[in-house]
Amino acid sequence: MARATGASFRLAAASQGVEGGPRIGRIAGTFAGDLETPTMLLPTRRGAPTHITPDHAESLGAGGALAAQVSAVHFLEFPNSETLRRSGRGIHQFAGLRKYFVLSTLRDTLHPEVSDKRNTKNSVHSNTPSGYRHVNVDSYMDTVLALKPDMFVALSDDVGTSATRKRLDKSLQRTKLWTIECLARAEEAECHGIMLAPIVGGNSPDHRKRATEAARELQDVAGFAWTDFGTGESAKERLEAMEISIGMLPAEKLRYAAGMRTVQEMLQCVALGVDLFDSAHVHEVSSQGRAFTFLLDPHNVSEKISRLAGTNGHVEVPYMVNLKDEAFEKDPLPISPGCTCMACQEYSRQYIHHLLHSRELLAEVLLQVHNYHHFLKFMHAVRDSIRDGSFHDLQTAWVGLYGTKEQV
Repeated sequence: MARATGASFRLAAASQGVEGGPRIGRIAGTFAGDLETPTMLLPTRRGAPTHITPDHAESLGAGGALAAQVSAVHFLEFPNSETLRRSGRGIHQFAGLRKYFVLSTLRDTLHPEVSDKRNTKNSVHSNTPSGYRHVNVDSYMDTVLALKPDMFVALSDDVGTSATRKRLDKSLQRTKLWTIECLARAEEAECHGIMLAPIVGGNSPDHRKRATEAARELQDVAGFAWTDFGTGESAKERLEAMEISIGMLPAEKLRYAAGMRTVQEMLQCVALGVDLFDSAHVHEVSSQGRAFTFLLDPHNVSEKISRLAGTNGHVEVPYMVNLKDEAFEKDPLPISPGCTCMACQEYSRQYIHHLLHSRELLAEVLLQVHNYHHFLKFMHAVRDSIRDGSFHDLQTAWVGLYGTKEQV
């Protein structure tokens, strides 16, 4: 059974009463302590951040609690919910996520897939590490309750962008029913106020509004989740879908968006007032031998001067560098000068270049450590900019410098 005293979300005083727009929040009562939002959830495979050992996972960011997304379908088999229950420890201790706020979902962030044509009125056809399986409310909630996450998203019938209106009608009906059933299971287990209600609707504004209205009517939910992104829609369509819902949702509830593709999209989420989001972007950058070097606060003149010291201001700070390039074969500098992550403190660009060309697994470990550290420091700068009222300046400066350079 999950912890009866679940996490709770609160807006910072300066953000209370604000209709839309960027906001600062705090999720209190988590296994790892308080988590400040907005922030990104680290994607995991079977509870472990990819290519990162538990000790390195705990060292990321700028201190305080971190956040991870754990897919429940990874624990339907080997290990399953019974194994987790017998351990009695939950996902935080089972997977070494002691410093992490954990959100459990159906979705696999690193390999999102919607096979909605095979969903039934009682189950979702989902790709698990052991093959495809039909996941119903009981099997899903058995796993969620065994994981003991800080929060979870209810089971939803997500559909692709080509779904017909008839199929979207079914999606809304099923998602509403399953959400109510998931909430009932959580209440039976005395897990109060830790569920996020999914908002589906595909590319239909009408269905998106109806789904938002249905989710808003639910009592004792911690917040709301856009779960059906990454199914073929464009970044513009994702933004439009969130804009439809955002004004209809109570401001005091948590908002989570799945499947953001770029940093620019994540900044758009923050601008709308989204509190949590997940993305495979950092993982994809690392997997291709690249490392983030972008300015953390591009509208801050002092950071530009510091990062460009010795260049007379004529060399721009790139969005990322490809450490496979020959230019780094004899480069003794750290990945990103001034970075405090373990990879930058202990290793050089030339060493990681060597590891990449030798196909050593350590290369991706070091790149993941640096890239997640860099991005979480960026989120810290984003929150600071919201506090001092300069977020839109940061967003404008960032998009101006890097908005066209994000493709991996």
